[in-house]
Amino acid sequence: MVSDALYSVVNQAASVDLLSGTDINELEAERIKRIVSAEIQKCKLNTLNQSAACMDMLPTVTILTDLSNTVFHFLIGLGRLKSYSRFPVSRSLCLWLIAELEQCIVFFSDTIDGRGEYRLSEYTFTAKKMDLKLAFKRLEPELQASGTANALSALIFKVLKDAIFSNNRLTDGAVKQLQSAISQFRPFFLEGEEALLDFVVLFNFSDRLIYTYWTRYLERELDTFEDLNDRQTYLLSQRRRLENLLLKTGRKDPVNTRSLGGSLLKYVEEQYRFLNDNLKLRMKYHTLLNAQSSHKRFLIGLPVAQYALFIRLQMESGILNKDHVGAIFSFFSDHFYTVNAKFISAESLQKKSTDVEFSTAQKIKGQLIGMINWLNKHYNLSNFN
Repeated sequence: MVSDALYSVVNQAASVDLLSGTDINELEAERIKRIVSAEIQKCKLNTLNQSAACMDMLPTVTILTDLSNTVFHFLIGLGRLKSYSRFPVSRSLCLWLIAELEQCIVFFSDTIDGRGEYRLSEYTFTAKKMDLKLAFKRLEPELQASGTANALSALIFKVLKDAIFSNNRLTDGAVKQLQSAISQFRPFFLEGEEALLDFVVLFNFSDRLIYTYWTRYLERELDTFEDLNDRQTYLLSQRRRLENLLLKTGRKDPVNTRSLGGSLLKYVEEQYRFLNDNLKLRMKYHTLLNAQSSHKRFLIGLPVAQYALFIRLQMESGILNKDHVGAIFSFFSDHFYTVNAKFISAESLQKKSTDVEFSTAQKIKGQLIGMINWLNKHYNLSNFN
């Protein structure tokens, strides 16, 4: 924890009245240095004497960063003065303070859970950003001259350039990741698209355009397979590829869906489940089709609703036994079909046999009267009741 004494003396050093033209005296500067050194040492010892697991050092790092920024702003203001040369002691003291505070920030940042995810001081950020710009500018013409550029490499360049040349403040971890990406980009670039796809996952290019590029690449590859099982096999290979890449990153939570690799892994798994569901539906359909075609089926000249009622009449009249209703309707659905219904569900047939509309009953009555008339005609039954 940063002591009040350290906080107070650093702010004192960065509040010299520049308009007065009077520099801080050397004895005062030495006193400030002694206090700062003693307080920083005390702060470090307190940290070492306690369990790191019981301490959240991020607030301490944040305060130290703010103190460094205060001194840095004062130094910038000092450098803009025409009377800059009148303040050699203040300038020397500020540079010393920044160096001490930055060393202290590095010391405490190593104890933060999820190292690197803390805001850099403006002094360090300015220096590191300048290094990043120089490294990027050296890399750009070299790769352009290689003649192996592609759409993905151009997109990676754009993302790198936007991150490095924007005014956004970066964490220490983000800066280190950019440094590592620039230094290792060339061999991936020379190997081509497949290697670059690995590269963006390894260095977590969490950019929407790169995510879209990756998913469209997967879609193109999937389209080359006609068989759904082959598509599933391909997706399994891509899942293993992404899992291996995520393990190589060394991150504490590599499968985090906020990372590019984690998001892609989720996408691949969703596509696999979709294909799996599709396969199940197809298997179900073919099973039904095979079951329907495994025996002879006959066309019946009635719509489904009338057919269902006709079956029910046979059951109600005792022609068919009512003890096995479900089995009876299954038999008629398996062995007969209508003009408009090639496959009839037994459940639907049974339901329609009881949910009868008036027009359906009327038409079946007409069918039955027609049957009676046929008997009368062919067997001379008109005079018999």
